[in-house]
Amino acid sequence: MQQIEQNTSYPLTLLDTISEAVFVIDTTWRFTYVNTKAEELVGKPREALLGNTIWDLFPETVDTLLSTEMHCAVQQNTSTHVEAYYPPLQKWFESRIYPSADGLIIFSQDITGRKQAEEALQRSEELLRTLADTAPSIIWIADPDGTITFHNKQWIEYTGVSPQENATNWPELVLHPDDLERCMQAWQSTLPHGSNYEIEVRNKRYDGVYRWFITRAKPLRDASGRITAWFGSTTDIHERKLLEEELGKYAAIVSSSYDAIVSKTLDGTITSWNQAAGRMFGYTAEEAIGQPITLIIPPELHQEEDIIGKLRQGIGIQHYETIRMRKDGTRVDVSLSISPIKDSAGTIIGTAKIIRDITERRELERRKDEFISMASHELKTPITSLKGFTHLLLRKFERQGLQEEMPLLNKMDAQMNRLVKLINELLDASKIQAGRLDYEEEPVDIDALVQETVEMLQPTCPRHTLSVRGATHAVIAGDKDRLGQVLTNLITNAVKYSPRATNVDITLSASKKTVTISVRDYGVGIPKAHQKNIFDRFYRVYDAHDKLFPGLGMGLYIACEIVKRHGGDITVESDEGKGSTFMVSLPLK
Repeated sequence: MQQIEQNTSYPLTLLDTISEAVFVIDTTWRFTYVNTKAEELVGKPREALLGNTIWDLFPETVDTLLSTEMHCAVQQNTSTHVEAYYPPLQKWFESRIYPSADGLIIFSQDITGRKQAEEALQRSEELLRTLADTAPSIIWIADPDGTITFHNKQWIEYTGVSPQENATNWPELVLHPDDLERCMQAWQSTLPHGSNYEIEVRNKRYDGVYRWFITRAKPLRDASGRITAWFGSTTDIHERKLLEEELGKYAAIVSSSYDAIVSKTLDGTITSWNQAAGRMFGYTAEEAIGQPITLIIPPELHQEEDIIGKLRQGIGIQHYETIRMRKDGTRVDVSLSISPIKDSAGTIIGTAKIIRDITERRELERRKDEFISMASHELKTPITSLKGFTHLLLRKFERQGLQEEMPLLNKMDAQMNRLVKLINELLDASKIQAGRLDYEEEPVDIDALVQETVEMLQPTCPRHTLSVRGATHAVIAGDKDRLGQVLTNLITNAVKYSPRATNVDITLSASKKTVTISVRDYGVGIPKAHQKNIFDRFYRVYDAHDKLFPGLGMGLYIACEIVKRHGGDITVESDEGKGSTFMVSLPLK
């Protein structure tokens, strides 16, 4: 090249053999020589170039970086280098410009491909950085030796650690002291082998709070297999770790629970089965999971799965007593509490059951009911005799005019009536439990039954007025005496629980399918928390001052069972301090 600069008479024809375009320009900016590659580069023949100025042939180069560099080379007599885009040809050119005594010698080549590759690489890097900065996780890149060379903005926003600190002492600044050694040992042992890296550690947030993260990294290798970089991500899993801890606690509770705990899908497929379920039913978890829940339901009770309809609506079921079947075919009395299982979107996807063996309790209840039944029968005979003797004495005293002794006998008779009522309730309750309460179906005129019951009870409660409103004009099929027993219980309760009121309203109404009898009082009312238990056996109501009203808590239980036996429903609406309304709905048949 120095020879070219010093001697322009050098045989320029040799320059046709090189791969670069060569342009020789004199001091008047006219082309004096171009090689074959130059013709190809600009797309013009040699004859069109020689003798013409560069500015005439290529006016777009005037006042560009190329023209500036060319003038500098001439004025300062120094070589220079320039990369410029020439719009008419839509190409990038790299030009090396050398001054000579006669002008300039320019070596040029088309670098459009290289520039496009550089631009593509730049766009890829910008895209990668944008993706990294918009990713929810922390993204990072490290050298083969593990030195961090890049972190996305999530790292800076979370840790508050500057880029200068990233590559040096970030572990001490970020990692939890209890995780530091474990993390760094795992990282250093991964680097030589190039194996995938994964670890869960606690990272400190900019405000000093530690959260759990999972970090994963993979090596990038060249064609020879040599590691050229590490690409990693660090993802917040704090909520998942807390959930795992909670699930671990629950799993321990489920595993050690005395009650059987079983979950299933909405189509009835068993999905979990704890040890207590294995002990209760005789199936191992391997045998039960994947099987239909009917595995443990007696064939005649398969319709019980209709309760799934309630669960689809998100309604849980508490203490539902029924029978289930063991692997050996024997039956077991159980109490079920069933809750819907929801996914993260709130959609019900299955149910969880807590199953308690109540065989011993049922046996105790059976013995208790047998005792109550036997004792009630044994008491009924002497009470009947006592009532008979009392009535004889009343008639005798009345004939003899012994009026002073009459009130005592009347009180004794009233107490025996009360005792008879209690005995009858105990007998009815024991019969209900044993499934032996008798019913005799006959046509029942509801309006007449209500009227008769009110006329019978009104003399017994002179301080209250029993008012009947409306009519059903309906006759249903049922047991008149049992339905009268229900009405008697509701009306006497209304009187008993409204000691300061004077009215009890009985309202009759009918629809196309049902008749409804409502009994409303204006008494103490029932607290909301206790209304769900009001129809339970032996449940008793307290007033606002915790005063317990007399009774065994059997009447509403018996009334509820009688109504259910008739295919009906009994409900209550009550406001504490304002009174209660009991509604009996019976189907028209």
